[in-house]
Amino acid sequence: MDDLIEHSLLLTLNEASRDALPDFGSESEGETRFHASPHLGESGEEQAEAEDDSFPSLNELRESIVGTLDASIANFDDLFSRRGVVSQPQLFKLTDDLLGIILGILVEPQLAEPPSTICYQKYAKRSRRNEEFKESVKTIQRLRLVCRRICNVSSPFLIPIVRVELNTQSLARLDMISRHSTIGKGVRTVRVITRCLDRVLANSFENFRRLKSRYLRQSLEDLMNTKLSVDEEGESRMSWELYRRYISAGSYNSILMGILYYGFHVSDGSDDSNVHQILRQIFWSKAFERYKHLLAEQENLTKENVFLEGVSTAVARMPRATTLQVYDKDRDNLYEHRPHLSFFSKSKLLIGFCENEDKLIDDINKSKLLGCGDYDDSNFRIDKSWSSPSAQILLKLPAAIHKAGRLLENICIEIKGPRDYRTLASFEGFQALSAATQRLKQFTFYNQYGFDDESDEEDEWTPKKLDGLITYLSAIVNTNALEKIDINLCYLGIGMGNLDMEKPNPSVPSLGTILTSRIWPNLKSVYLNGITPCVSHKWLVERGTRNIQKKFDPKFDPWGANFKVGVPSIILQRKAFLGLGQEAILLGLWRFAGGQ
Repeated sequence: MDDLIEHSLLLTLNEASRDALPDFGSESEGETRFHASPHLGESGEEQAEAEDDSFPSLNELRESIVGTLDASIANFDDLFSRRGVVSQPQLFKLTDDLLGIILGILVEPQLAEPPSTICYQKYAKRSRRNEEFKESVKTIQRLRLVCRRICNVSSPFLIPIVRVELNTQSLARLDMISRHSTIGKGVRTVRVITRCLDRVLANSFENFRRLKSRYLRQSLEDLMNTKLSVDEEGESRMSWELYRRYISAGSYNSILMGILYYGFHVSDGSDDSNVHQILRQIFWSKAFERYKHLLAEQENLTKENVFLEGVSTAVARMPRATTLQVYDKDRDNLYEHRPHLSFFSKSKLLIGFCENEDKLIDDINKSKLLGCGDYDDSNFRIDKSWSSPSAQILLKLPAAIHKAGRLLENICIEIKGPRDYRTLASFEGFQALSAATQRLKQFTFYNQYGFDDESDEEDEWTPKKLDGLITYLSAIVNTNALEKIDINLCYLGIGMGNLDMEKPNPSVPSLGTILTSRIWPNLKSVYLNGITPCVSHKWLVERGTRNIQKKFDPKFDPWGANFKVGVPSIILQRKAFLGLGQEAILLGLWRFAGGQ
């Protein structure tokens, strides 16, 4: 960042010293000096409506912002002194590009990349990031109130990440943002949520009501259980009103006390009139019909590749959108990098739910009620293969974006893996995927934990069944531009009981071929966890010393092996080293790590 700023300053220094751009007092007659902007719009789940009732006056606000910006420029005194420059350019004599760089420093948390999957984020660190994000959002809001020029320069920072789901409303919103003359220029990341609706739920009203009512009940009970202070009592009462309407009848005190003391409320049915039961039946019948409509809409989007073409065209239309994130659900709280849910006005959401049940139905059906995901229906998915709509997005979306005219630089995938990796795409499909990632610098693949995976022994595969996954990963990382590789499959069930553990098995497909068959001259770090690469020890030594002449120093600990040689570093978690005498290392078999 320092090199970029220095380079930009040097290029624009002479031009900036000659320019006489208007200052605050030089706006044309009749034009307002300050230009208030609307509140931040929805940015998937990324943007928060940061409310501040004690807002300063516009004059105080202008002086504060300009002082902050001037202080940022003053940090470069040493640069100007080294170059023999006597006077610094005034703030509004800088070009828009250079002013944008300075504003980007002020809102840096807004542009930060999500943390790596290497380790869990500590709560204190997450809280600090959330506070920084909150201040970053407020800074953007205030910057847009200073003057027209700073409003125009800071507006692209409004929505750095756009979230799109598998429905027409979300796809239309992405298209609208990509066509916006200002906001579309600032989007850096497109996050695709591939979670699909389940046809099994659409085929059974009883299953639908049972699962979705439990989801609504748990969300409301969690909210009432945490809202104990006096100023938050309004949210508890609105939650009780929704609970009484759509779950079970009961007084406010009886429901609240049951939740606070027992964690849930059990109704004896004495307060449940026939009218209440009929109204609930009407509500859930309406929600069920809406669910079937959304499912039909989803099938239409995936049948003719409408969704793929819509997303790829929108990404190609936004000049800075070079990062693609593909999740099948919202990020787990342990990896949370978005603003904490308390940043969102839940009171407004609850009021909206009480006044408009259609909004409540949509959030229930889309599993995003009050920002909390619903994972109870995971056991009812029908299509769990590599050919499912979610998996097809993984396979085809990067190639579709490439076809639309954009090469990605960062791909982050966090999914609960398909049940069958053996259903492969066509050879041409993998060729297109490989061509789409030729400029890829960072690649993250994280297999998420599934609640229904704990005791399902049938889901444990031998590595022989991973050939589809190996082909997929090989196609993506087939580029010399890569700087960082982060592959975490620690929750992927791999059964090794039928293999000979005393020596390497040549019939076992290995992710080691992904590593050993490529040069990667720009590689800086490799992180592998829970995978089975048979990697040559000789390759590790050569990989660690190829770019820098330094002794290779592997360090072993109970959690894995950390091969650090400055740059690049190679981190191999959860070790199980087998067959060392034959110069082969079987890494990542975490089920057998203990005692080996």
